[in-house]
Amino acid sequence: MKTRYLLLPTICLLITVAALTAAQTPAPADPPAVLQIFREEIKQGKNALHETVEVGYVQAFTKAKWPTGYLGMTSVSGTNEAWFLVPFDSFAAFEKDRQGVEKTPALQRQLDQLDQQDGEFRTGVRVLLAVYRKDISGRARKGERGCVRGSLSGDFRRAKRNLPDLYTYEVAPGD
Repeated sequence: MKTRYLLLPTICLLITVAALTAAQTPAPADPPAVLQIFREEIKQGKNALHETVEVGYVQAFTKAKWPTGYLGMTSVSGTNEAWFLVPFDSFAAFEKDRQGVEKTPALQRQLDQLDQQDGEFRTGVRVLLAVYRKDISGRARKGERGCVRGSLSGDFRRAKRNLPDLYTYEVAPGD
């Protein structure tokens, strides 16, 4: 009986603490202005070996105390792929990061070795740069209106209406 009387106040306390914590969490800022996207196609049956090499990249950047982080993802259906997203505040920040790696010989050497190992487990790789399009994203601030250009299909416009928190990026043209 005593346990029952203690359980309800404990649950209420936990809910209150969770609500207060959520209320203190700041609203998310705009997403990064530039995303570098690596899309790797992995050979069948080589996922575990590929993942081992990818851990080496994390260790190399950690050892170098590199300030730029990234998010890695792997497919759970369809073709065997690994995607890596690297956020930047601007193209200038992207270029500074790239030049920083080049000016750090130990890190560059380690990344080159890892790239060679990683190549044994890939059938292809594609690197893209994408720019955040606030004007057609669902996170427009109150009072702002987005503009959907004619090149976007009606399906995209309908999806945007149904997903108000949709962040939209446009792949930057390459050379």
